[in-house]
Amino acid sequence: MKNMNGFAKRLACALLSALLCAAVLPSTAEVTTPMFPWLSYTLTVALCTDDVDDAANRSFATGAGERLVRVVLEGVGVEVQNDEIDEYYDMFVLRDDAGRKYGVRGTAVHGISFVNGKPGKNPMQEGFDLFFVISVSIPLDDLVLLIDTDKPNEHIIVRMTDVPRET
Repeated sequence: MKNMNGFAKRLACALLSALLCAAVLPSTAEVTTPMFPWLSYTLTVALCTDDVDDAANRSFATGAGERLVRVVLEGVGVEVQNDEIDEYYDMFVLRDDAGRKYGVRGTAVHGISFVNGKPGKNPMQEGFDLFFVISVSIPLDDLVLLIDTDKPNEHIIVRMTDVPRET
C-alpha cells in the first residue's frame, strides 16, 4: 500500500473492510413467500395459528400469560423423511419483533399407520407441525420463522404475515 495514492488506499481499505464484515456478520435471506428450502426439500408454511385443541395445550403445559402456537409445514411435491424431522426440527425458531426467540417445544407428524393394532409414524411424511410457546401479548403477525441453513450464522426468514391463519 506504500506506493498507492490516497484514493486507492481508501478504496482498498473499504473493500477489505467489506470482505471482513461479510465473513464475520450473520447473513439472512428473507423469502417473500412462505416457501423455502430445508435440507434437500422445499417446504411451505401452510398455517400459523394459536387455535389449537385442548389436548395439545395440555401436552405443552403453557403457563399464565403464555399460549401455544402451531406452525404447519408441508413438503412441496415431496414427502419428508420422518427421521430427518426428528433429527433437525431444532433448525426452526420463532422470533418476535422485539428480537426474543422461541425454540420448538414439540412436533407432530401427519402420517400415522397401525401395525398389529399399534400406532406408528410413517417413514415418509407429507408435512409436520412445530409447536412453540409464546406470550399471549405477541400478535402472530409480529413473528418470523427463522430457519438455519448449512452455513454458520445464516438464516432464512419467513414472515408470519405471509402465512394463512386458517386451513
